Amino acid sequence: MTKAEKMKPEAARDTDTEEESRESPQPGEPQTETKVETKTKTTKKSKPKAEKTIKKEVKEAETGEEQVKSPDQEKAEEIKPEGEEKKEEKKEEEKENELKVKFSITVPYAKVEEEFNEALLKYADEIKLPGFRKGKVPLEVIKSRYKEAIQGEVVEKVVEKAVLEKIETDKMKIISQPVVKNIDYKEGKDINADIEVQVFPTIEIPYLETIEVKIPAAELKVEDYDEKKQIDLVLEAHKRQVPVTRAVKEGDMVALKTQEKILPTKRMTPRKSIYYLVDEKEPSEILDLTKEIIGKTAADDITFRRSYPGDYHKKPWAGKEIEHYITVENVFEWVKPELNKDLFKSLGVEDEEDFKKKLKEEYERVKNQQVEDKKLKHIIDTLCETIVFPIPPGIVEHEASELAMRRQQRYPLHFKDEQQIKEYLETLKPEAEKSARFSFIVDAIREKFNLDVTADDLEKQYKIIAEKSNLPLPEVRKFYMKKEQAQDLKEAMLRDKVLDLIKGKVTVKEV
Repeated sequence: MTKAEKMKPEAARDTDTEEESRESPQPGEPQTETKVETKTKTTKKSKPKAEKTIKKEVKEAETGEEQVKSPDQEKAEEIKPEGEEKKEEKKEEEKENELKVKFSITVPYAKVEEEFNEALLKYADEIKLPGFRKGKVPLEVIKSRYKEAIQGEVVEKVVEKAVLEKIETDKMKIISQPVVKNIDYKEGKDINADIEVQVFPTIEIPYLETIEVKIPAAELKVEDYDEKKQIDLVLEAHKRQVPVTRAVKEGDMVALKTQEKILPTKRMTPRKSIYYLVDEKEPSEILDLTKEIIGKTAADDITFRRSYPGDYHKKPWAGKEIEHYITVENVFEWVKPELNKDLFKSLGVEDEEDFKKKLKEEYERVKNQQVEDKKLKHIIDTLCETIVFPIPPGIVEHEASELAMRRQQRYPLHFKDEQQIKEYLETLKPEAEKSARFSFIVDAIREKFNLDVTADDLEKQYKIIAEKSNLPLPEVRKFYMKKEQAQDLKEAMLRDKVLDLIKGKVTVKEV
């Protein structure tokens, strides 16, 4: 049980894209592996490709000089062969193939001709050629000189539009940008193109009432309430540091001044102050620091050497012998508080009777929550085993990266190279896949049962948050007027609704 603290209420990318450097499709020539942009965001407005080509040629015509590209520019504009991309493992390729949809589109020539004439008029207003004023270049001159470049832009534009219309009409839920696998275009003829796109999996939700979740009874057993033990835990959690004059022993907190000499180079590092919990299991950048500190007293100076392995996480020390100079400045021991009115006041309770009553209530609340959490874990595991569908490898990889980042924030890990990072991410993939699978299941159940968060739901949640965080209700409402916070709260509430529905329908059986 802890005192209520005042705090802000909480609920649980735009990417810049670079224009791809590729040749405009020429009349009668197929264009393969072309990505159709759908929801790309950019930080600045990009010039159409055909316009860039035209402006370049106009500059050459005005100056009489050819715009020569450097070798690096030429190399950057080369189309990467597919073989250069890293091949995924066979299993992942099979998963991706299961989620690929292939379809064909046809664009009538009349539409192509209409778009071509519009593009021609647009460039007629912008182009300036020697001998003509800007906007006065005859259409026939522009057409004869820039026909292929404009055609390339028009073909790409009408195909992209047709693909997006097909996706919207068929209500496809796409994961990646559509890819034009083949395009057939001849001047005066309709355009035909073959498209491939990866979609989200189709999830069939069974009758939840038919799902039985078996849980070992031993897992749901929680030890009976022990008042003495729980009081001791509270006192332990509120220990404070008290300075002592005795020698350092296991469990003390010590204030140290440290400095190092890197012996191979004789370089001295700056002196710095650190606090260290004297415990062999406590991580420290100085190897075996605890055994050097035990038995020392304040003002003691300690000098010792350590040889660090070549893969040591502190790079300047890796593979080197270091001489450490340490001064013990202060020694502190942890002392439990007395069970008195000062403690009761700090915990927000009136007296010992009130303290013990609320302590038991909190224990029962936590116990019940633990039981519910264990049940929910088994429900999630059962649903993930029962409802089978392919998951895009890219989503699993993203989920594994997010999981790694969250763990890194709590428990920092040190990797010697990229290979170690890759291997670590691989170990997280099973958990990441289950997390992604359950997220898909939650979304599918929400859609199937038309679950949503209403204004009344939000108002009730605001009141709960205000009460728990000890904040005025208007302040909580104001906080959740922000778009990001409001979205996070809605998603958390919607997930809770789905979980409540699941728990109310599946059968939980203790075995």
